[in-house]
Amino acid sequence: MRSVIMAGGYATRLLPLTETRPKSLLPVAGIPLIEYLVKRIPGTEIAVTINRKFEGAFRKWKSECPGGKDIHLCIEDTRDEEGKLGTIGALAHFIEKENVKEDLLVVAGDNLFEFDISDFMNRFSGNILIALHDMKDPQKVRGRYGVAALSGGKILTFEEKPEFPQSALISTGVYVLPERALPLLSEFLMCQEGEQRMLGGSRDAPGHFVEWVLERENVDGFPFEDAWFDIGDRESYIQANMEYGHKSYVGRGCSIERSILEESVVLDGVTMVDCTIRKSIVDEGCELEGVTLAESIVGAGSKIRKC
Repeated sequence: MRSVIMAGGYATRLLPLTETRPKSLLPVAGIPLIEYLVKRIPGTEIAVTINRKFEGAFRKWKSECPGGKDIHLCIEDTRDEEGKLGTIGALAHFIEKENVKEDLLVVAGDNLFEFDISDFMNRFSGNILIALHDMKDPQKVRGRYGVAALSGGKILTFEEKPEFPQSALISTGVYVLPERALPLLSEFLMCQEGEQRMLGGSRDAPGHFVEWVLERENVDGFPFEDAWFDIGDRESYIQANMEYGHKSYVGRGCSIERSILEESVVLDGVTMVDCTIRKSIVDEGCELEGVTLAESIVGAGSKIRKC
């Protein structure tokens, strides 16, 4: 079985943090997000799909990545959000470019999870397999996630961001695709007419593929209750840092004087004096003095002083 981490997105909801760095390389408690995934995925070889814009950043990370695993970068020739292939398009591109002819473990590059991925892979029985996080309350998933109804380990129905979810089991972007199902990705992308017509945004919404494939294939679910984070916006990025660092994170080379930090992330090289920072992210090299921030993102190198 081959393994691939999907990291070709542009993470526009995290701008300006992701203007010059890919989301998968953002630090969580001081460690690049993607390294948590590399450590958890079994085996010695892992492919990572990336875009051309952040190729240099990923090559630098690869040269420094600990753990002794063989990281192979598969580059999509895109440089902006408008030209991106999307999750399904990128996966189909990877399969074709790398001539994949075996079962495939797929992990979204913005995932952080605590379940044992070996247990997940051992559940694989030849059908498409999806890891499902139990959010406990259907109201928490309403309009936000792809939701599965599960019975006896089989997914009966799947809806992408439903208004009236049938369960609290959400897709986490961790899949096993059997070799025989790989051509379905390209088939799905080509379906344009009638009941198989692609919905807007389907290239970047794997849930639409799951809805479509359920009419053709049995799909199994792996429910889990362990911690899981989908790093997609400011709130989830802060929550992940709080979980893995157990407090507000402060990066290397920072100088914090007479300041209050609450549920915040401060990246490397920040100078802060007489500030109150709540539920915010301060990027590298900023200089803050006498300011109060709440629910904000401060771009790299910013200088803010109270007048």
